Amino acid sequence: MDNTKREILSYLDTISLILLSAFFLVFPLVFTTITSDFFVLPKQILLAAIIALVLILYGLRNLVLGKVVFRSTPFDLPIFIFAAVVFVSAILSGNRADALTNYVPLLFSIFLFYAAVNIVRKPNTLLLLLSSLVLSHDLLLSPPLLLSCPLLISCPLLLS
Repeated sequence: MDNTKREILSYLDTISLILLSAFFLVFPLVFTTITSDFFVLPKQILLAAIIALVLILYGLRNLVLGKVVFRSTPFDLPIFIFAAVVFVSAILSGNRADALTNYVPLLFSIFLFYAAVNIVRKPNTLLLLLSSLVLSHDLLLSPPLLLSCPLLISCPLLLS
């Protein structure tokens, strides 16, 4: 493989990793008042957009490589069986439209798992994804914790 292909693959992998880590960082914090559901629908839209971008980048990566590379995990069969059972349940449901609408985010979550599995090749990339997830958790919980801390509320130096 020549240098230009390696550089292109490196750029595609880096962009995919940045997208996934940004997704893990922003996902718990996303909500908007534009939609009818303030919390769930914006997160589903973000999930679909990020997965679409990552899948496009993964397809470009496979085009540059000239072959399809897909990592298998021990979870492949259980995830496939679970997705198939939920899909059949959604098809056989009395309210098929709502059931299929609720199946789509599950399908995107499964794609997210496989995107992360195929992007993470080194321990450092896994550490980056996990630390962005933990940082988003810390950002989400820090304002309530700071407001509920009696030392901060009673300290006159911090309030001035």
